Amino acid sequence: MSTNTAFRSILSVVLMGALLFILSACESNDIVGPDTIASSSIDISASSAVQGETGYVDLIAGQHTVVGKVKVEKSNDTATITYQTTGTWCITEWHLHVGDKLSDIPTNRPGNPIPGRFEYSDTEDCVTTVTKDVSIEGFTSPIYVAAHAVVQSGADDADYIFAVTNATAEIYRVDVINKTSSLFFDTGLANGSANWPNGLAFDEATDRLYFVDEIAGNVNKLYFIDVNDPSEKVLAGELYSRSAGAVMYEGKYYYIPHNVPNNDDLRKVSFNPDGTIDFEDIAVGNFTGIEGGATYRFGDLAAKDGTIYLHGNRVSTGIEFSTINLATGDYTLVSSEKSSGELYEAKLQLAFGDDGTLYGHQTFVEIEEGGTDGTFYTIDLETGFLTQHADNIDGLVFNDMAPAPAPEIQEETAWGAGERFVERGNWATYFKWEW
Repeated sequence: MSTNTAFRSILSVVLMGALLFILSACESNDIVGPDTIASSSIDISASSAVQGETGYVDLIAGQHTVVGKVKVEKSNDTATITYQTTGTWCITEWHLHVGDKLSDIPTNRPGNPIPGRFEYSDTEDCVTTVTKDVSIEGFTSPIYVAAHAVVQSGADDADYIFAVTNATAEIYRVDVINKTSSLFFDTGLANGSANWPNGLAFDEATDRLYFVDEIAGNVNKLYFIDVNDPSEKVLAGELYSRSAGAVMYEGKYYYIPHNVPNNDDLRKVSFNPDGTIDFEDIAVGNFTGIEGGATYRFGDLAAKDGTIYLHGNRVSTGIEFSTINLATGDYTLVSSEKSSGELYEAKLQLAFGDDGTLYGHQTFVEIEEGGTDGTFYTIDLETGFLTQHADNIDGLVFNDMAPAPAPEIQEETAWGAGERFVERGNWATYFKWEW
């Protein structure tokens, strides 16, 4: 055989091998998209295996985000596998395979899993829990579990508000329909005060969320964050007085001085294009009409269709729900009683939902025969009567609330945390379960 002929034969073998490798990596059921990454330096989760007849691993979305748990329970020859999401995440599709050996899990030639060939799968209508019983008759410990899901955040059947905690000074996005919450921004202003930060107000035109911190001498500093990039807070300036209840309406920040004797002025703050304070003036002076003025402790404000709604404690007369018409300045006392007829025992934080429902949140002081700190109510705008909505949401108590935009729907691939199938490329994982 000539040297050229031998060289051509060797080259043909090399090219054929390369072609076979490319074809094997392109099977139609391979996972593509968000699972594929460029680096192998991944710390998926510390919970990569289960020891015992009951246990769980994290459910990881998009490689780094914990969106729930995958729980396993053994009962004789049956393994019960449960996906459970947290926060605003839900499951729209899942694939599950349990093998006596790792090689039982369907993979392609490079070793990537093929969820489309897993033994169990289904589509769901954005659910938070999926449970599947799997026969493990004849299996011996350890066994291997590949739990794949498609998860989604930002459900359509949700209604969101922003709320700031009274202990940790953190701002949460709260879904009042599904009664869940997720941390949105840490203000970094926790100082042991039970009252601050406060004065939360959202401007939907600029996507800025404003809030107040009070420092020595009753100086109220107004900050804001961009809700589309909540990486840092910006100082907007200092307010004329104390703001413990506020609302944004048509680009203006409204508040009533908190616990300032004989001051019942509704104040209005205007802003520069960069979000800093331009000027502050009085929108409606002495709105109660009481000679010498009234003193209010808040509580909160909300706004809708040119009306400011107020829930607070007017010193000397007690808790009230009232309104101020911004066009005319007219003040109306709606109610100082709850639906059962007893007097209010607590002032509430307020925020309107997208559907026009006014929500109230109880920060301090238990309401007699109903509700504790952290309770949510819906408020009848015509009567001021309360209907309990939730005992509490995630154990949190808030200083103030404001409306919030719904987050964009986000879809991710998720896996039960564990060991990677392949060292490089696809980050899909399986976990080992032994008992």
